[in-house]
Amino acid sequence: MSGQKINSFGIEDETEGLLSYNFEASNFDLQTLRYEIAHFYIDPAANSPTPSQPLPKPQPPTSQEGLVSQPPPAANTAPQKDNWIRAGYWYSGSTLPVSEINSALFTHLMCAFAGINSSTYQILINSTYEQSFSNFTNTVKRKNPSVTTLLSIFGGNRNTEIFSSMINQSSSRQSFIESSIETARLYGFDGLNLAAVMPGNSTSMTYLGTLLEDWRAAVAMESRNSGKLELLLVMTGYNFSATRLLSYPVESMKKSLDWVDVFAFDNYLPTRDNFTGPHSALYVSSSSSTWLNINNSVQEWLNRGFLATKLVLCMPYHGYAWKLVNTNDNAVGAPASGPMITIDGSMGYKSIKAYIRGYGYGAASVHNGTFGVNFFTSGETWINFDSVEAIRAKVSFAKEKGLLGYSVFQLDNDDNWELSTAAKDKGGKDQKNERRGYVPPEYVRKGIYSMKYDVYSFGVLLLQIVSGKRTACYYGLNDSFNLLEFAYKLWTDGEGMEFFDSSLDDSSSTWKLMRCMQVALLCVQENPADRPTMLEVYTLLKNETATITTPRKPAFSFSRDEDEESNNCTLKVKIRSINDASITQLVPR
Repeated sequence: MSGQKINSFGIEDETEGLLSYNFEASNFDLQTLRYEIAHFYIDPAANSPTPSQPLPKPQPPTSQEGLVSQPPPAANTAPQKDNWIRAGYWYSGSTLPVSEINSALFTHLMCAFAGINSSTYQILINSTYEQSFSNFTNTVKRKNPSVTTLLSIFGGNRNTEIFSSMINQSSSRQSFIESSIETARLYGFDGLNLAAVMPGNSTSMTYLGTLLEDWRAAVAMESRNSGKLELLLVMTGYNFSATRLLSYPVESMKKSLDWVDVFAFDNYLPTRDNFTGPHSALYVSSSSSTWLNINNSVQEWLNRGFLATKLVLCMPYHGYAWKLVNTNDNAVGAPASGPMITIDGSMGYKSIKAYIRGYGYGAASVHNGTFGVNFFTSGETWINFDSVEAIRAKVSFAKEKGLLGYSVFQLDNDDNWELSTAAKDKGGKDQKNERRGYVPPEYVRKGIYSMKYDVYSFGVLLLQIVSGKRTACYYGLNDSFNLLEFAYKLWTDGEGMEFFDSSLDDSSSTWKLMRCMQVALLCVQENPADRPTMLEVYTLLKNETATITTPRKPAFSFSRDEDEESNNCTLKVKIRSINDASITQLVPR
């Protein structure tokens, strides 16, 4: 279940170079593209529970002439209009008119997708959608004058020739860069987005790095010459752990891009995997650590040197339907024989809601707190997707990790802006402040005042006293742990002495500090039942021989202990042979 390398965006084989789609008139067959990467463009289930009729083949796209200015060596970054990014992708082939986009919910909107001419390497915009592209910025700014728009260029698919040829030659790169800048200015876009470029081998990534550096230099020169703000440069990035030895030109990306959109979804697909899997899991328990998930993906980006403030989490507005081999085995990881409902199993959020409603009163999906996604199963159909609760959890995660913001793909799959509104409302709160301090999780999440409220508060205070550290800061590698997580990690690693304030160092009684740390960690457990009473706390601190239990991970941690079960869901999950719970079949009542 690990090392998957093909998804419906059109991922390369790892032995090959970059991937691209040929947008030339002779090859640009929208129906074929739809079946290859259906959800990336348009939801096949948007109008019916089965694949709709073939779409008409679009007219040949038109090209734009390029600029001829020589790019300067310097680089600069355009100023942002909002410190917290709320971005959304609009696909030109979807059923959502530009005029109906609720741009007030977003700070940035991507207009997708432009292509690349295979001979001139200039930007191509399909003539069928050219009017939508040309009016995009003016239209969305009517509802939100401050929204920032970006032209999204599709640079990947199984056809590697166009993009690979372009980045491998200096003259081709220049043609692409100049054309992209001219096209963005012509249509009034504020930036450029390079989408669907997968990590590759060292040679191809060196060329990609050169492209990005030249692109930034050209953007800076154009800004100086025109007197306009620099165009934003953004690129989508994928799960490092899913590509093993492949990588991106990280250093070039760090200095050339305004941010990277981390597309942490499509990790498991019914067209490829013969088992059910959460395609966009937020995090997993230790016992199911082999599953690809957002937490690990983001952490890998941080480990490779990216600042959290240059990463944006891209969340899916689509899910997938699997066909179960055995209707009695409907757990995560259960054997599956392919997609259900649509030709590739992909379904937009609004279509999934409509499908579940079709089962009648009482039919509903269940949110799983461990994976941070929703599941629905009936008979041989098994669906996983992101609900309002899942989207809120992922926005909270992005806030907690200190990311620059979030983006969503794609807007047409939302249901009356339900997901987008939930994301905006959740993102508007300072989740870092909400999730730290002396308030226990049961009160933060459910407003429940438990008998162990004061115990939790005491535990946080005790950790502050022995460490001299603040709850308002982050610690550890890349500042990725809150105070409670940091204390737990050092304690489990046997490095607890590194946590303590140096003024408290007493080599003759270090066990006292370690005991204080262990007691404090018991006090800040997620489940109030796992916390000691205040009387027990007093006994544990006063009596060095009193038996003390081993704490689990503290509250507000973004990964789970091996034997921990989520208290936030009724749907339990079994991971193949791993001992976890199974999904309960949902039937109408």
